[in-house]
Amino acid sequence: MSHIIEIGVELEGGWREEFEDITILGDGSVRKPSGIDSETGHWGEIPSPVLTTSTILPWLAAHYPDGVGPSCGFHIHISLSKGDYQQLISMKFYHFFLKKWEEWGEVNRRDLPDTFFRRLAGQPASASSSAYADRVWIPFQQLYVKGKGDARRCHLNYCYGLHKTIECRLLPMFEDKEIGLRALSYYINMVEEYLDAHPFDKDKPIVETRVVIGGKG
Repeated sequence: MSHIIEIGVELEGGWREEFEDITILGDGSVRKPSGIDSETGHWGEIPSPVLTTSTILPWLAAHYPDGVGPSCGFHIHISLSKGDYQQLISMKFYHFFLKKWEEWGEVNRRDLPDTFFRRLAGQPASASSSAYADRVWIPFQQLYVKGKGDARRCHLNYCYGLHKTIECRLLPMFEDKEIGLRALSYYINMVEEYLDAHPFDKDKPIVETRVVIGGKG
């Protein structure tokens, strides 16, 4: 049984042509990637519709950017039951998350850009940019925020107040589509693996998230 109820992604990059089913939005942090014509191309961000774990991969393959740059991020939103969401508000999960991505990075090191390892370390993509994914865990500064703010710029953004989701902001937008698809599948399996091993006790009432994050998690 899947714990992830719904899933969506935000893709940053450039596209040679527009799509009939989705709009490419402007994003001030995304500069024109190489390989995208200034006159006919488009760059910015595409937010996906709300999808499932069985429909997200085909959608991603069909809408993957034609060009990317160092500032381009690949953000993944997941929605879960309140109990499962609560289980992921835990330093145990964040340590598991880091360990799994470090393992994935080692296995795939030859195929991955330096930006993946820089983001994993919480470093800026380049000397001229700021960090887009800090290596910190601050859910208590994120959960009830109703808009976008600097607290979201972490590996994990617990944006319950804004989207009712957990957003993974670690990943860069990979130049190779196949790596992007592999990374998304890996993250889905990672979350499912953790929740299978740390199930919510349905016989106990759900504790308000505001209380959980004030304790040890």
